[in-house]
Amino acid sequence: MVLGLNVVAWHDRIAGEWRVFDDVCPHRLAPLSEGRIDHKGRLQCAYHGWCYGGAGTCKFIPQAPALGPPVHKNSKACVASYPCVVQNKMWFYPRTEAEYKDVLQMKRPPYIPEIDVEYDQEGGEPIKMKIQEESVTGFLCALPGGSIRFTAPCTYQGTTDNKVATAGKTKPWLMLVALCIPVAPGRSRIIYAFPFNSGPWERKYAEKGLDNWRDACYVPTSSDRMVVAFRNWFRKYWSHVIQCTSCSAALKAMKALEAALKVASVAVVGFLVVAKGTLVTSTVQKTMVVSAAVLCFAASRWLADFIEKSFYFQDYVHADH
Repeated sequence: MVLGLNVVAWHDRIAGEWRVFDDVCPHRLAPLSEGRIDHKGRLQCAYHGWCYGGAGTCKFIPQAPALGPPVHKNSKACVASYPCVVQNKMWFYPRTEAEYKDVLQMKRPPYIPEIDVEYDQEGGEPIKMKIQEESVTGFLCALPGGSIRFTAPCTYQGTTDNKVATAGKTKPWLMLVALCIPVAPGRSRIIYAFPFNSGPWERKYAEKGLDNWRDACYVPTSSDRMVVAFRNWFRKYWSHVIQCTSCSAALKAMKALEAALKVASVAVVGFLVVAKGTLVTSTVQKTMVVSAAVLCFAASRWLADFIEKSFYFQDYVHADH
């Protein structure tokens, strides 16, 4: 799952390119990731054998008569295909509309050439290491620039050499901690963490706000330029999200509709109480009125949830997924 989308990536050997599809066969909603690439280079669903080409169109339905109507050409037989490109790793754009077909060609993702370099043993160099501690519980190794500690059975941490107290004060430092968790014979899950002690300081100027932080801080040197550039970019991004007239109008309209649906549900219930025995007499009429109230209330709750997810920040907590 990526960005809340269940997708499957596969190599289209006919075109020599990678493809990214919705991970669902439109026939019986089976996951295409459980399928295979058939002898013709098509993605084949494992459930009933439907085959798909690189553009997401259905190429073959085994259950359809060869001389019958071409049901595989129906648009309902197609799979949503996302624009994708391989650059360092695979990237895809989470929109399937035709207008976004070439979006990754017009504006390609950032490329980092060092990631694609294949380093060999001849590229190494001598590193002076000294084992300072060693026991059954692990070891501590000192090397230029910091130290590495292994704590049995699965904790590895590297620290810069300035994580020391100087004149009663601690210099900024950072650390890499890797937890190597065995999950099966010959396989481990590696969890990385990057603790550092400068985070609380950074929050102080962040708390000043997007427009006031420059007045509160003095950033005159070239070493501050990256922070200034990021804060300037963030201000432009945040200004669009908060001040965009289209987004603001849509949010205002949806909130008004949510409130109207709530009022309508209460009004319908009130009407039922007032009109009981006069305007609303039969069981069918009562059922229709109650159903209308329930539908209005359910619609208001759904709309409230949609507004929260679409217009407000939702933190992603790995433990909840």
